[in-house]
Amino acid sequence: MQRDEDGKLIAGDITTVSSAVLHDYKSPSPRLPQNQAQGAVFTMLPVLPDAPLVSSTGDSPVTLKQTEKIFVQQRKSLVPLFSVIRSNMRSSEWVRDGQVPHSIYTEVLVSNNTTKKVNFVKLKGEHKNAAGQWVETRSWVGYKNGNFDYRSYNTEVVPIKEESSDKLVLGMEICAPGKQYDRERRVQQTLPQPLHLRYTWIDSENKTAVLETTYVNPRCELPSKEVIEKSEKKKVCCV
Repeated sequence: MQRDEDGKLIAGDITTVSSAVLHDYKSPSPRLPQNQAQGAVFTMLPVLPDAPLVSSTGDSPVTLKQTEKIFVQQRKSLVPLFSVIRSNMRSSEWVRDGQVPHSIYTEVLVSNNTTKKVNFVKLKGEHKNAAGQWVETRSWVGYKNGNFDYRSYNTEVVPIKEESSDKLVLGMEICAPGKQYDRERRVQQTLPQPLHLRYTWIDSENKTAVLETTYVNPRCELPSKEVIEKSEKKKVCCV
């Protein structure tokens, strides 16, 4: 801005004279909307304690004693490969007609303390549904061949020698509605928790050994550093 010798403004300059009082500037604060819940609601289920190991009841001279926690894994459905590619859904490998098949294995110690051989001729497997009713399902007798590897015998007749003990596996298959995209070693949430199971082993003299046990889904662990290191140590031990 230029002035003359007397300090007056040179003509032509634009000036603005205002007598307004200056106030502190206040930014506009629009009213924020209230928080609204959107999307799915996740319900955290309580963590159940581990189920105890149990022994059999019944009038058979042979006893069954559960030795390990029940092991569960999903089994792939026998779906033709072209149908999997056509549908472009990996879930079709694990789900058949809306049902996810679960293979359930219970390791037991079978003991015959008598002086006579006992032949078991039939195994009946049942699980309790949400209505509290026992439902019979496919079952079998087998053995553990390795880590996560269970095999079944080709016959239902299993002889138990006199004054002997043997480790066997009682298995059953349970189908439950749900979605499955990979193998998870736990049962679907559509099945009751805890899940009650019952095996009835019938011998050649029509006497029974009944093992009623319970399965509980294990706690879900996040893939933290500690969990990964623990898993790696287990792999080394199993090699």
